[in-house]
Amino acid sequence: MAELIHAKFLSWRHLHLLEDPFFTKADVISAVNVYESRGIDRPRGISNFQAWLNRTSMPYGDLDRFILNSLKNGDSFYVHRHYDIPKRPLVYWKSIDSGSTSDSFFGINGSWEVHDHVMPSLRNKLKGLIGQLEPPKPVIIRQIARSTAAPAPVDDTPSDERHMFMLEVESENDVPLPDKAYITLVAFNKTQDSRPVQQVNDVTWDFESRIFRAKPGDSFEVFAIAEQMKAVKKDLRDNNNLSKSVNDQLISALEITDTFTRADDVIVHTVKYIVPENRILNVDQEFGAHLSGPHHELFLLQHEDSDWVQRIEVTKGLSSPQTQLRRDGWVSIQFENIPKSGKFSLISIAMDQQSSPVVHFNAQTYDSLMKKPAIEDLHTSVSDTELLPDCDNAMAMTEFDEWLDEWATSVS
Repeated sequence: MAELIHAKFLSWRHLHLLEDPFFTKADVISAVNVYESRGIDRPRGISNFQAWLNRTSMPYGDLDRFILNSLKNGDSFYVHRHYDIPKRPLVYWKSIDSGSTSDSFFGINGSWEVHDHVMPSLRNKLKGLIGQLEPPKPVIIRQIARSTAAPAPVDDTPSDERHMFMLEVESENDVPLPDKAYITLVAFNKTQDSRPVQQVNDVTWDFESRIFRAKPGDSFEVFAIAEQMKAVKKDLRDNNNLSKSVNDQLISALEITDTFTRADDVIVHTVKYIVPENRILNVDQEFGAHLSGPHHELFLLQHEDSDWVQRIEVTKGLSSPQTQLRRDGWVSIQFENIPKSGKFSLISIAMDQQSSPVVHFNAQTYDSLMKKPAIEDLHTSVSDTELLPDCDNAMAMTEFDEWLDEWATSVS
């Protein structure tokens, strides 16, 4: 896999992984096709395509051509990840010591040079960028010479380091990212038993955590708590940790994919976060074409395998943004952010009359529910129904009489 990096975010660690734009065309076209088809297919090689687009001024013309031109003129770069190597690298390390090339990562005993095959405009851009990048600082081990004199006391307390986390955001199933996607980013210092980061991020735009201090060698766990993870939020609030949520498989730690030191000595831990797909369930309910609006009911979609539940109130005026009039006499109810797996039950409770709750479906999987275009005309037996007060009954009858009069006029 690879990623697209804007020139202003290029760092020393990327240089040996830069690919010649000529060999990027197939992956760019694949990623654009997935983007324009709203994730129907899988991209071939670019893992952060949506996140890169979110930081880019969208072009007015051909998106393929725009991206390829961006790579050719050095506004962005195609950077391999993990263990992949470029088919035709843009730069190479020119060492002054013929016996070693490992010093390239510390910027000593040589320098990065641009290959002759690189086009002049891109070559000039790269040379300028390389001159601005600072290499990471090597670890230097100093040997203390022995002395016959009594040594002075040495303060061996490790000094604090500055750390931060940077999110590498992707979307599940490569669907386009939503306009807003809020998470609570939480990091635990397992060595110090502390919580240096707890902040709300809109991961569509905000990819960085606050800078915090830690000791050399400290280890971390990072979690992203989505808005709908109410049980996880409660666990953090009540217990100051996420042990219970991890044991219950409600959340897992994010993968730390890389660690590097910035030019300002901040140690950056890149963390992979996949924005979950918004699974939607639409339920269509008939209330009657002769009525001026739906009955006042509360619909509850309950996840049978956890305490997740979503409540939507259907009012006569359709005040909830998750309800709308689908056609005459029908109301559409939209449940969002459905859990990935497990079984679901749908219950409704009449708010304008005294009656037993109605179970519309029980212990059904999301896939089985999605096989139907809509769940229409839901009826189950209702027991213990009490009539409305006389005034409300009279109002309903008046509405029905008015409808009959309109119908009679229309057919006469």
